Amino acid sequence: TRGSSYDEAAWIVSQAARRGHRTVCFLQVRALVEIVLQAANKHLDDRPDLQGRIAGYRGGYAAVERRKLERRLFTGDLLCVFATNALELGIDIGDLDLTLHVGVPPT
Repeated sequence: TRGSSYDEAAWIVSQAARRGHRTVCFLQVRALVEIVLQAANKHLDDRPDLQGRIAGYRGGYAAVERRKLERRLFTGDLLCVFATNALELGIDIGDLDLTLHVGVPPT
């Protein structure tokens, strides 16, 4: 049987991280960023080194924290990010291997 699209997104991103693919997973709302990030971390319980290389990115984070995440993503230190549309506001994040869009954007 098929799981929820959020569980599947968490699994896909965790597999991308295992393969070293730089990935952004766009989600509709802030709460989903945290939920799907937590699920992806669970899929990576056997790889704590990769758990530190995935993160969430959403409007509720402090600007300083968002700039730090942007730098990590641009340099390749951060492999995967779960984000709302706050990430697509003209931010240069460097090269990507995969983008995943879960749900229809609200705007």
